Amino acid sequence: PAQRQFWFFWKMKPDSGFYNVPIALEINGSLNVIKLTQTLHTLVKKYSLLHTSFRSDSDGTLWQEELSEWTLSFIEEHVKNPTELYDRLHSYA
Repeated sequence: PAQRQFWFFWKMKPDSGFYNVPIALEINGSLNVIKLTQTLHTLVKKYSLLHTSFRSDSDGTLWQEELSEWTLSFIEEHVKNPTELYDRLHSYA
């Protein structure tokens, strides 16, 4: 269904940011990076959709595969202004 459509669009243009969209969050005050990482890891582990991948064979048969091993990473960066933020986000897309 919807996931298959995402896969199809990614196959058509694998370098696009259509499937993986970078986002930025403005956080004021202190941030417990360890707790944030643990929380995101818990969410990904709980919802199989977030650790599922599409596979296809040589004849084009498509299936979903739930990954038993996966890594979750994010980048912590400090920016000075909205222009710098915009430029950095577009460099990841």
